[in-house]
Parts: sequence; structure tokens; C-alpha cells
Amino acid sequence: MNVSLMVVLIRWRGFLSFEGLGISCLLVLVSIDGISLFFLLLSKSDDNVSILMLERIIPTVVHIVGLLSLMFGMLVTDPKPIPISRNLNVKEKNIVTNIAWVLAISGISMKIFSLASMGITDVQSYFLGMPDYVIAQREFGGFFDEGLSISVFGLGIVAANKDNIVKQSMLLFIMGLLVFFLSHSRGGVISIFVIFFLLIYLFNKRLLKLWFNPILIVFLSVIIILTSGIKSQFRANPENVDTSFFGMAEWGIDRYADRFSGDGLYDGYANFVNRLYEDETKFKKGEILEYTLTSWIPYILYRDKPQHPMRAIGDLVYRDRSVSLYDVSAVTLIGTVFYDYGIISVAMYTFIYGILLGILRVITAYYKNNLFIFIWYLHIIFIDGFTNFIHGGIINFPGTIALATGSMMIVYVVYFMLENSYNMLSSFIE
Repeated sequence: MNVSLMVVLIRWRGFLSFEGLGISCLLVLVSIDGISLFFLLLSKSDDNVSILMLERIIPTVVHIVGLLSLMFGMLVTDPKPIPISRNLNVKEKNIVTNIAWVLAISGISMKIFSLASMGITDVQSYFLGMPDYVIAQREFGGFFDEGLSISVFGLGIVAANKDNIVKQSMLLFIMGLLVFFLSHSRGGVISIFVIFFLLIYLFNKRLLKLWFNPILIVFLSVIIILTSGIKSQFRANPENVDTSFFGMAEWGIDRYADRFSGDGLYDGYANFVNRLYEDETKFKKGEILEYTLTSWIPYILYRDKPQHPMRAIGDLVYRDRSVSLYDVSAVTLIGTVFYDYGIISVAMYTFIYGILLGILRVITAYYKNNLFIFIWYLHIIFIDGFTNFIHGGIINFPGTIALATGSMMIVYVVYFMLENSYNMLSSFIE
């Protein structure tokens, strides 16, 4: 029923939407977890598989309650969602491309400022000082550090609107270099491939099939694993990095196994729910909601801002119960809201979240002819947006909206300043 409900929600809301992509991520996690347990049962290689399956029962019931509440919330505000994809004419494509260039340049400028503020002037010092850099960026709420994501998003839109696969490849290569050298994410460059292909699907379906070449897919998969492997090592121990092919591959495969396997995120979510029911004193009782409402405020403005509630909770999430102060655990959307008051907060918070997601779609549909609103919604989806269905849940949602609104306001002002300057110059020349 869990999987079936997610399929129904994706078909109803549309795959290419905030909630559609988010639920698709959850569907992948749940499906892989179920398939892994099924094969373990068939192979009889794990004597504990029956126990593991029993331990999934309560978390699955909680998950279904959360999905139903989310659905009812969206039914309240947006019962008949309008697809966000649209066919752009030549003029609109030019406008969207220009907006995207402003996003790309503004974003990389933000990232450079973020690095310069820490005195980082070369790649080596960035990699070696990555843990300190990540902590320091919390002073500004990570706003300037998100410039890289904004820049990659902008370049992705530019690439998607190119009618030439060679030009698209060049822009994808630039996006990959930026993410590899300037991102502190251990995920390597997988994020840019996801953004890139989804944007091509949205803007330029005709060229999408050219990318689905078996040799190209294998090549890109190897790149994703290797880059993830080397970035994971820099995060774990920057002084001792194995740059051999098999060394990077092993680290990269382990990284994705942590997320997408039978021992991955859904297993952590199941452990989380079961262990909280075993010790109900661990429930946060309102701290999740409090942090969600204040998460977007930078530490520099809110010195008494509470610590991230998902930090150092490995004893509730991981099988080995290991705890690290540097670790912020991902327990999916439903796990995050469960942490406050159990099943009660799951039902209440996901219902409200559904209402808000419905409102987002309604706003986008109402202003469907406004290309800035269109890009604003895509900004919300792709930058720290839909992936929070498997990561931070509702916690990052206010910050995602604030970041998209702030950056698009800047883009709006810059775009029209440049356009007016160009028109004035053209009139003067004539």
C-alpha cells in the first residue's frame, strides 16, 4: 500500500513538480528497501531478515499516515493541479535564457564572496579546510554558499534551451567542474546530472533521447561514482586521500549504498521510528516545529538559534548506533515530522505541508504567463527543494522559499536594469 499510494500521488500531482519529484525520491528508497529484503528472504543469507521485515511494519504504517495527510492537505488547496511544464516560443526562450545567465553569474559571484570571506583563495585550502568552512557558513544561514547551486541551476536552464547536444555537453562539463571543485557535498556531481536532465525534459524533450546512449550512461555513471568517492574522502580525512581508480570507486559505491540500498535511508528511518517508540523521552515535543520556523534566520542575526535537531542522533538512526557531532542524519520527510510528537505530529505537520505545497502550485499556475514566477517555482524545486523529501523534510522548506524569493528579486532587478541599459544604448546609437 505504501508504494501504491506514492504512485497514485505522483500520477495525480505530476512527476515534474515539487511534490512529484520529492515523492519519487521516497518511492525509490522504499522500493529498493523492499527489494533488498525480498532477495535476502529468498537467499536465506541473513537469519535476521524476518526480524527486519517485522521492524518495518510500524514505520510503514506511520509512513502511510504521513502520505495520506499530505494528500489531504494538497486536496484542500489544489485538488486539480495544472502541469507546470510549458512550451516556450522563441521570444520566451530568449527571455528565460537571459534570466538564467543572470542567475548563473549572480550565483557564482555569491560563492566567490563566500570563499573570500573565509580567506580561501585556492582549491587545496578549500578541500583541506572544508569542515571549518561548512561550520562558518552557518553565520549567514548558508545563503552565500548556495550561490553555487544557483549558478549551476542557471547554467542548466541555459543548456536545456540549447538545440545542439555539443553545446549542451560543454555547459554540462562546466557545471561538473564547478560542482566538483566548489561544492562540499559528498554526492559528487550527481546533483548536476539530475538537474540537467530534468531541465532538458522540461524545456527540450526532443534532445533528451540523444542522451540515452548506453555507452554515455556508463561513462556518466563512472564519473558520478569516482567524484563521489574522492569528495567523500576529503570530507572524512582530507590528509589521506586514495586517488587510485579502485580506491575512489570503493568510496563512491559505499557513499551511494548509504543512501540507496537495503541499509540506506529507509532502513535508518525505520530504526528511527522504532527506537523513538522504545524510548518516548527522546521525542522533541515541539523543537522540530520551532527550528523549522527559525531555520532560515542566519546565526549572525539570531545568536540563540537552537542547534539543528537532527544533529548527532546516530544512536536513533544507524544500525551500529554510532554518533558524530558533525553528522546531520537524514530520516526522510515523515521521519522528521515524527520526531516531535510521533504519529500526531506526522498527521498535523504533513497536512499543513500539503496545504503549502498546493498553494505553491496554485500561485505558479495563476501567474503561468510570468516567466519570473515560473523560474521562481523551478528554483524552489531544484535548489534544496524536492530532495528534502528524503533529507531534511519540512525543516529546510522556509529557507528554500526565502532563498528562491530573495535570489529571484535580485535577478529581477538586475535583469531589468540590463535590459533598460541595452534599450537606452540602442536608442542612442540609432
